[in-house]
Amino acid sequence: MEYDEKNSGRSKTLILVLGAVVIVLIVIISVLATLLVTGNKDSIKTTGEASTETMPEQKESHDVDESNVGTDNYIKAAYMVVSDDKIYWGYDERLCEADIEKGGALSNISEYGRMEDDIDLLAMKNGVLYFNCYDGIYRVALGESLEAAEQIVSHKSIDGFWLTENKIYFDEDEILYCTDLSGGNIKEIVSDVESYILSESGIYYISDQDEFLKTDWDGKSRDRLEKLENVEEIVIHNQDIYVAGEKLWVYHTDKGTLEKVPISETIEDDEEILVTDDYILYEAKNGDDYQYSFKEEKDENMNIVLYAGNPYSVQYKGYLYYSFHSGNVTCLDLETLDYETYDADNSLFESSRETKSVENEKSNNSVTAGYDIAANLAVRLTDGVGLVQSDYINLVMPYDDLADGLWEIEADSTSSISFYYSKARASGNGGFVFSIEAYDWGDNSYEDYPHYVIGNLSEDKKYIVVFPTDVQYNINDSIQKEEYERLKEFAEQIYGQNSDNPLSIIQ
Repeated sequence: MEYDEKNSGRSKTLILVLGAVVIVLIVIISVLATLLVTGNKDSIKTTGEASTETMPEQKESHDVDESNVGTDNYIKAAYMVVSDDKIYWGYDERLCEADIEKGGALSNISEYGRMEDDIDLLAMKNGVLYFNCYDGIYRVALGESLEAAEQIVSHKSIDGFWLTENKIYFDEDEILYCTDLSGGNIKEIVSDVESYILSESGIYYISDQDEFLKTDWDGKSRDRLEKLENVEEIVIHNQDIYVAGEKLWVYHTDKGTLEKVPISETIEDDEEILVTDDYILYEAKNGDDYQYSFKEEKDENMNIVLYAGNPYSVQYKGYLYYSFHSGNVTCLDLETLDYETYDADNSLFESSRETKSVENEKSNNSVTAGYDIAANLAVRLTDGVGLVQSDYINLVMPYDDLADGLWEIEADSTSSISFYYSKARASGNGGFVFSIEAYDWGDNSYEDYPHYVIGNLSEDKKYIVVFPTDVQYNINDSIQKEEYERLKEFAEQIYGQNSDNPLSIIQ
């Protein structure tokens, strides 16, 4: 019995010691865990504070535009930019915005803010908006006022720019530069750059000698990929680079191969192409638009498609949105090619479907009492010349089109005369080509028009030529297209600085 009691006591003592050791270990582990967590929190907080000092507040994730983006890390600036179902574009010194609804429709068109100079190209990265004005590149966090915009590049006359993970590449006077996102460490990369794109594998560009070249991010190496002819544009889509001139080539960056795209027509000069996942749109020399199908490997004459390519447009969720620095935005369904144009008022930018033609949106400008621009208005055909005359103006017009009845001329008010293409007007497509409006000196309300020129001047009047902002003929009628374009070409000759201005002032 004595032996058993002694061993039992030892066992109890051992159990107590082991229990104490376990408790001590638990306490030590808990303390270490607490120290590790606290250390991580302090580290995260410190990193966040440093980031706040160098960059505007940033969001974590975004739905971004799909066009002109090789990857999320290479973003090309364009006239329009999309983020989180909102679209932004510049209109003179204004930054405009609108919501993108399901089905692509725009709503709540409004003015976000204003700069002192016109806003040109825009790009979005991590909730920060980058844009350029005449005097350089700015950035501002979305949600902040434009008054908080920070100028980060002071170069003037920038032609375009790209954003990468931590750099801005921009070109000025055919020289490509690089700088940090904060605007520091600006350096020249390469010169003789006509057009360029950025991709995962480097910088590709067209020289002023029509050479297709590649360089690294520092511009230290230069590889001549091909010598082409009459090249005008280079765009990227899904890491394939399209080089357009009269013909069209595609360079596959993953294979390093260049091949000609078998389009059937010659591309029109100075016209941009549009590349989507399924097809390419381009305008041919004959004036028609063609759609080249990747699947069918052939193109089809689409007659006319109201589209715009780089840098005017942005693709987003199956729709193309484009604007030409105006209050108007066109939305094109990339599958059906149906379109709708939205009109934003210059001051309030109230959303409205563009169902009325420009002639119904004329301002009620006031002119001197007793003045009537259309007084004794007459149309005359004499000696092979067409004339539209009143007591105040004399407009020399092409004889044949006037004699054939393609023009309809109508006095809208005592200060305005409008000129229409008769066939399009009769078919219900508007037909408005231009108007001549008289304004007293000191009345500048015509500046609200998106598209106008000063046609001529008298001692007490300014004669303003106003043009439409949307299509005014049947786009499915090739004859209307051809004739309207001819009338439009004449109208564009009416401006004060033209030595052959067909508009003269009588009194």
